[in-house]
Amino acid sequence: MGVLYSATSTLPTDLEKLVLLEGMVAELLSAAPTVENSELVHYNLTLATHELCVNIIEHAFNGVQGDFTLRMSLRNDPLRFEAETEDRGSRVFSNSDWSPPKLDDTPVRGLGIWLIRQLMDFVLYTNNDGVNHWRIVKQLQPAPQIAHVPAQAIMGQNGTAGSARGF
Repeated sequence: MGVLYSATSTLPTDLEKLVLLEGMVAELLSAAPTVENSELVHYNLTLATHELCVNIIEHAFNGVQGDFTLRMSLRNDPLRFEAETEDRGSRVFSNSDWSPPKLDDTPVRGLGIWLIRQLMDFVLYTNNDGVNHWRIVKQLQPAPQIAHVPAQAIMGQNGTAGSARGF
């Protein structure tokens, strides 16, 4: 279970500071081998992590100033993104009270946890001794490797394009 990249940040409960997440995820992904659909993967990982942080700020802290810890890592065997948070917000999330939103009603709020669960492969919440812990994981698919063809094989031995005769 090797770690390719890891970073830990202490973030204030200030929604405006979450703009930093896009760059943090980009830096993490730069340590990865090329992944399939890299732009979409970057967007989805940023969105899921952003939603998680927004929920911590708005729900766990409920407007009270504070800070929380965000650890992001890129691991191999298999290649995956992991983000973990810890906070001491006064409100505790209840899995038993949560239910998916009714999308037919076009909700304005309440989509965060649902969206995170749609984007990620694994979502876990625990509370131990007043500390809220979230862990989200997304498996990443390495992009297929393109075989390297030497220029001589394409151009011919003398460096000129080969003839199409004989086909």
